[in-house]
Amino acid sequence: MREEFYKDFPGKNIIGILQYQDNGDIVALTFPGRKPLGRYVVADDYTIEFPSRKPVGKGNLVIGLFYKGKK
Repeated sequence: MREEFYKDFPGKNIIGILQYQDNGDIVALTFPGRKPLGRYVVADDYTIEFPSRKPVGKGNLVIGLFYKGKK
C-alpha cells in the first residue's frame, strides 16, 4: 500500500490523501484528519462514497470526493 498527497492546482495546499491498496482499489482520505471520503473499487469499476456507501458513478471518481461540498 502506498499513499499520495493530493494538492490544489498551484501545488501549495494539500487537499487530501489517496491511498492505493494492493488490490488496486483507491481510498480517498481527508487531510489532516484521515477520515475516509470514499473508495474506487477496481473489481466493480465503481466509486462509492462514505459513510452512505452509495455509488458516485462508474469509473475512478475519487478525486471529485475532495471537492464535494466545497464552494
